[in-house]
Amino acid sequence: MALAIAALVAHPAEPDSSGDAAPATPPVTAVASLPTVTIDLPRRLDLDTAAATPLSTRPVRRARALAQPRADEASVNAPVLVLAEDSSWRRLDVGDLRATTDASGNPQPVLDTTSLAGDGRRAAFAQRDEVVVVDLTTAGVRRIRVPGFNEDVAWLGGRLLVTQEAATYLVDGAGAPAKVPYPGRDVLLPTGSQAGVQVVQLSIGGDGHARLRHWRGNTGDDERVVSGVADLVSWSGPGWQQGQTAARTVWISSGPASAPSGPPAARVLLVDTATGAGRVVADLGDPARADASVLGWHDATSLLLNAGG
Repeated sequence: MALAIAALVAHPAEPDSSGDAAPATPPVTAVASLPTVTIDLPRRLDLDTAAATPLSTRPVRRARALAQPRADEASVNAPVLVLAEDSSWRRLDVGDLRATTDASGNPQPVLDTTSLAGDGRRAAFAQRDEVVVVDLTTAGVRRIRVPGFNEDVAWLGGRLLVTQEAATYLVDGAGAPAKVPYPGRDVLLPTGSQAGVQVVQLSIGGDGHARLRHWRGNTGDDERVVSGVADLVSWSGPGWQQGQTAARTVWISSGPASAPSGPPAARVLLVDTATGAGRVVADLGDPARADASVLGWHDATSLLLNAGG
């Protein structure tokens, strides 16, 4: 089980254009020095699908997590497990879920890291030509038609972002999919079950700088370069919003983006979505640990991180 870490953070400082001395930048914190979060879960979780109770016979009040045991491509259709409030497992036996494939036939597991809604009561799964939403409190199933090879699904407040290789759809509460121009993988997701959150996109340009863009309807407004960070290579995992502050794991080059001199390193980037100010707040250590990532916000001032351990 990966180690959970809490990192105290604050809004990045807006660049000082008055001519006064800029405030000192706080040092980047090594993740190994951060305190672990006490969570009411066993240190190891036994993913025994055969012993798990079917969800249809015993729904949950609120899911604490979803899991899909798999070790290779042959197990992409392994049953999804639902962790109940008492830390017992339910086997998701409704919805007739299957691993999706892209246009080239490459399989993708049923479960996405963003399948579980913030309220813990619903789960969504990308399927060929549709999205399946399961009410975990009743085992009820709702099918939303979204034609195409659907690859990823994520909750954006009470709506769903559905990502395909060449298109992204936003599904509202009525279940009507609308094609949108922004890529779903770059949209910041709210921690918890916030409804009506504004759509904000955080992308990386070819120059190694992060770019922030606010979307209203189908129009991208207020695009700006995120200040305070450079030499970015790629993202790891989704980005998470808490109020106007967003956090995401980023791979940063050890040299300029135009001439990198070594393997990239994983860092935690904090961005003020109102001002465009950015700051690296934590070093996730060994860049080989690709599972290290921001899991969400622990509370209003703390991040929950996967240290990759």
